[in-house]
Amino acid sequence: MRKPSDLKIWKDRHNILSKFTNKLKILPMNPIYIRWANQQRVIRRTLKPKQIKMLEKIYGWSWDVEFVWNFYYTCIIDKFSENEFLVDEKHIKWLHKQTVNKEKLSAMQLKLLDKIPGWQFGTKWTRSYNKCMMCVTQNIKISHSLNDWRYRHRKKYHSKSLCALKIKLLEKIPNWSWKQKKLTRWEETYSKVQEFIEKNGMLPTTSQNRYLYIWLYRQIHSIDILSKDKVDLLMKLSGIEIPPPNSVWIYQFNRFNNEMKRKNASLKDRWANIQRLNKDLLFDWQLSKLEQIDGWTW
Repeated sequence: MRKPSDLKIWKDRHNILSKFTNKLKILPMNPIYIRWANQQRVIRRTLKPKQIKMLEKIYGWSWDVEFVWNFYYTCIIDKFSENEFLVDEKHIKWLHKQTVNKEKLSAMQLKLLDKIPGWQFGTKWTRSYNKCMMCVTQNIKISHSLNDWRYRHRKKYHSKSLCALKIKLLEKIPNWSWKQKKLTRWEETYSKVQEFIEKNGMLPTTSQNRYLYIWLYRQIHSIDILSKDKVDLLMKLSGIEIPPPNSVWIYQFNRFNNEMKRKNASLKDRWANIQRLNKDLLFDWQLSKLEQIDGWTW
């Protein structure tokens, strides 16, 4: 016999699922409710007639245990057929879940999944591949991080360490070429840092790779003069801690402003003159802060 608390939980779950599906006309991606719905299908014989009727009133309800899997697969394959790429993070995460549970899938499910390129390579690779396909097919500028991803795959191809399936999939990208584009020195070193992290699971140290350690140290402490693209790439490195952009400028501004208030500095000081010379390179908020200084002129 079920406890009253169990029945209350059952009703709560049912009400949330029912309200969500009946209002939005879609099934939730939340694994808690997916598992709960599948559990009701499995224990159908133990449910009361009233509970069965309540479940059957839920929008899109089916007693087929594989219904939810088929529903999400249909959504994804329809989206893929329309664009030839996937960018919805929910779809990519669902595919990743299939790679984790690959051994539990039926032969038919595996056959269906094979219609989606690269599904078996996990979230990170699938995300990058689909973004690359989207950028090329829709003529969108490819970011530095995607360029680096393409470069690393070309490098693996020439070193014969890229699997045949990935080669086949990459060659489906329009205008794909295995010729390696020459990277800048900064991009080459960044790629080496990425490879080091992938291999060792940590940032380079002085004892392991002094050159990469010093390079990374200099990038972090030159954050204010790096381009946004470079800062974004550095932020993607696992384990890295980067100070907020322009933290050095804020420190220098506060020091100069305090000295001005104490009348220990002048508007003609070297730092103030540098700001005037670099006016076109400053952000609006920096210009605004400077103009708040009493007597400031350009």
